[in-house]
Amino acid sequence: FDGCIDWTTVSNLPGIVISEEQRRQHLVPPFEAYTGTRPYVFVSYAHKDGELVFREIRKLHEAGYRIWYDEGINPGNDWPEHIAKAVIDCDLFLMFTSPRSAASENCRNEVNLALNRKKPFLAVYLEETKLPPGLELRMGDLQAIHKFRMPDTTYRKKLFTGLENLLGEGGRDLPEGEDPVAAALAIEIVADYLTSPVAADDADALPDSGGHHPTKSNAKWIMIGLGTACCIVFLFFFQKNMLQHYKSDASAEGQIQELSLNDASVSQPVDEGEETGEDGSAKDSNESLDIDGLIEERIKKEMGKLRAATEKERVKRIQEMVNEATSIEIYFATLDLAKKEGAYQEADLLAVQKVSANRNLVANDPERLCRKLLFHGPDEMWEKIKAGKVGVRPSRSQSEYKALAIDEKFFHLREIWRNKLYRFVDQALQIPKLNGDIYIYKSTYEQDILSFGRIREEKDDGKADPRKPKAPTILQTAEIFSNGQRQDVSWSSTHFKGGIRGRMIMLEESVLTPESQFVQEQLEPLLDSEESSIRSPLLDLLDALVRNQELSPLFKAYVHGALCEVMLVRGDEWGLALSLRVIRDYDSLRAIVKERLELTDWMNPAPREAILGQLAFFYQEMGTRKRYAEEAKFNLSFLRDLSTATFRYAGHVDKSGRPSYLEKDEPPIFTWCMGHELDLDGQAEAEVTLQRFKGENALPFSPLLTINEDLLDFFEKALDQSGTENFTGFGSLDDLVPFRYSGGE
Repeated sequence: FDGCIDWTTVSNLPGIVISEEQRRQHLVPPFEAYTGTRPYVFVSYAHKDGELVFREIRKLHEAGYRIWYDEGINPGNDWPEHIAKAVIDCDLFLMFTSPRSAASENCRNEVNLALNRKKPFLAVYLEETKLPPGLELRMGDLQAIHKFRMPDTTYRKKLFTGLENLLGEGGRDLPEGEDPVAAALAIEIVADYLTSPVAADDADALPDSGGHHPTKSNAKWIMIGLGTACCIVFLFFFQKNMLQHYKSDASAEGQIQELSLNDASVSQPVDEGEETGEDGSAKDSNESLDIDGLIEERIKKEMGKLRAATEKERVKRIQEMVNEATSIEIYFATLDLAKKEGAYQEADLLAVQKVSANRNLVANDPERLCRKLLFHGPDEMWEKIKAGKVGVRPSRSQSEYKALAIDEKFFHLREIWRNKLYRFVDQALQIPKLNGDIYIYKSTYEQDILSFGRIREEKDDGKADPRKPKAPTILQTAEIFSNGQRQDVSWSSTHFKGGIRGRMIMLEESVLTPESQFVQEQLEPLLDSEESSIRSPLLDLLDALVRNQELSPLFKAYVHGALCEVMLVRGDEWGLALSLRVIRDYDSLRAIVKERLELTDWMNPAPREAILGQLAFFYQEMGTRKRYAEEAKFNLSFLRDLSTATFRYAGHVDKSGRPSYLEKDEPPIFTWCMGHELDLDGQAEAEVTLQRFKGENALPFSPLLTINEDLLDFFEKALDQSGTENFTGFGSLDDLVPFRYSGGE
């Protein structure tokens, strides 16, 4: 504000204390993360170390290194996509290691991804850090700089040396003015700390690349000498005390009896002819020799106990490493270590060997795992699904358009009218006081007439009734289907003084047939004459056909067969492979009809009367089922998502067959394990396969795999794509995974 001459921070104000957590939360990123295409360094760190790390990377940034880091922003997901991409594209992975970063799941994920992608790796230890077993297994042999053990100038030189060697030429932009990298590299140091992370006591003995550090080397040998001297003095007094102990317990007959060593009694007799003292005891020379042997034996046994205790702890630690594995690679690496070190015995060892021998089953090959675990059907169909060659409407459909658009029978069916034919009879009425008679008529319904187009009507006023001159005549003509062919017919009627005589169609009662309405409202809008293609899936048209209860069963049967014949040419692209009943229903239809139908059979049903009842029942039952198109669209969406699925390590089965999940609070719903195939009698066969984990079917020590994606999201998206209003008609996820493809059979 106006008049302000200087700035201060809240933490400098009297009486205000800022906690470390508050300081961390309000850290300001020192610069924007690099987003270009040139070589850059990915920095992995724990946010709790942000204040120290930000100071370090600011110096790297000022030295010209291009740095990507997450700028202290806490991501919403455990493994954000943008961070994964930054790791994959980086040229060097730099980890600032501390107990906080070692415990961070995000940091561990970043390390695993970087090492899986074989990225150059450098770790800077901010303080003494005990790595978790999984991280130790992966980072144990990698380059590391122990910042907390060295002066800043030494650390800076080692850091810049490591960065320059790993990044190579072009790894940074040269700064204007003084180059901090060149200045640091010019410093001479006497110890090389660019080593793999080791215990603090061992780190001091590491040699410098140019020779031994004389002070530390001498100190090492002095300590070794002092340790040896202490051991000699200890053994001398231990032996002397043991000698006095055994002398006091020796028997008067010159024997040393029942020396108890770990519940094993050892007695030392005196040989005959041996010189003895006045008290009958053996002379000192033999006595000393025998006691020395007993001491040596006891020392060996005590050392054996120590080794046994150490071995037990080591085995326990190796088994803990197996249980703490966080990826499939680490799990098998620790199993291999356990086998090598003898951590498992007998039945457990056999189980571990069997699982290890079948590790290829769970190799993280997403394409193979998807095909094996998520889809049961022909390989060819799976490849088509992945390639986008399975659908419900192909992008080009000219051939199908021609098959439906140029069919003249469909064209003529668009105007079929149902008319009622009546016979009229006139009757004269004589009414007094009126000049002449008046007439009335009586009509009798004869039959329905199906005409191609509307009834044509002409009025002839020149003809008169023989009895009543000047009575007009109406002539009606129409084209109908009769005796298997189209023909013209006509009807005439005479109208006079209210009376009608003859045969006539009542035009006000004529209606367009449901079959013609179907052609006009369903079939014709489907055809795009400008593009010579089909606008929407033919399965939608087939659904509309079989569910229309007003249509003649013979008309349905003809159009049903015609649509299936058109789609079968490219069934995979029209959805026939995605709806399990389309081909099955088509086969049932052909079994009922037996002979090929004609489109006009519904207009003259008498010759097909024997199958009318069967067809009516067939289509009535079909109208109550799930629609073809809904099923096909649902399956298409679900399969396309399944084909993109990936897998991750979810945990393992312990030696008792119980699952041990990484996410113990929220174990995954779907997991797969190694197990034996079962024969028809339910007996386990020799072959080991991957199968859904059901609680008791896994081999001991089998790894558990789960899918990275949310299958429920796949399911809900598929329901939305299907357009269905019946959300219970597609089964559950258990029914759909694995997807059992039948190919419409």
